[in-house]
Amino acid sequence: MKVGKEAPVRRRGDFVENPARWIPNAIVAALGAALVAACATVATNTLSPQEIAGLKLTSVAVTFKPDAQIQWDDGLRLYAESKGLNYLQLPAGVTPEEQTFMRDALARKLKEAMTKDVGATLHGARPVRLDVAVIRFDITSPLQRIVLGGGYSMNADVNIVDMRTGAVLLAYPNVNTVLMAGGGVAGAAVQAIIDANQPAADRVIDSFTRQYAKWLAERPT
Repeated sequence: MKVGKEAPVRRRGDFVENPARWIPNAIVAALGAALVAACATVATNTLSPQEIAGLKLTSVAVTFKPDAQIQWDDGLRLYAESKGLNYLQLPAGVTPEEQTFMRDALARKLKEAMTKDVGATLHGARPVRLDVAVIRFDITSPLQRIVLGGGYSMNADVNIVDMRTGAVLLAYPNVNTVLMAGGGVAGAAVQAIIDANQPAADRVIDSFTRQYAKWLAERPT
């Protein structure tokens, strides 16, 4: 499901009852993800290894861009479970409460992963904060992957901020991570087995944080 400015939610019944309406929206979502990924470039790490070694991660702040797009069916399932409901009982359209629930859940996961992976690199003496602003979090649904294909992806701006002065020490706009996911009927079935062992959202976040930590540890060229 997609969350953002006027971002509609499509339940399973929507596809069965009105595929002609669902498919164009899925195409738009897929093209949007491709456009964001295409615009992503690898930033230059302008800090020296000595400067990196002197930093100490003390906190992680996760926010969402005003027009951030979230497509995460499992997030809505978690929300439904928290209310004692079946996922399919949720009304069409993402409510502000559902949006807040999913954003909070993703923020917790991302904060924990960033603290673990980046904190292992930043253990010097100068206290810094990681500011992560999510642009897009896209876990394509099985139905979309059967019809159109697609993968799992995440984009976010990441800044390292000096805790004492508030100055941005290192900026990496639009960090992008993409994971392949099985398409077609057979591919989606295999992917469901993989996702049952580790949720897709967790794998995307782990990939994102490890990718950023690796970039941070690399010597500038």
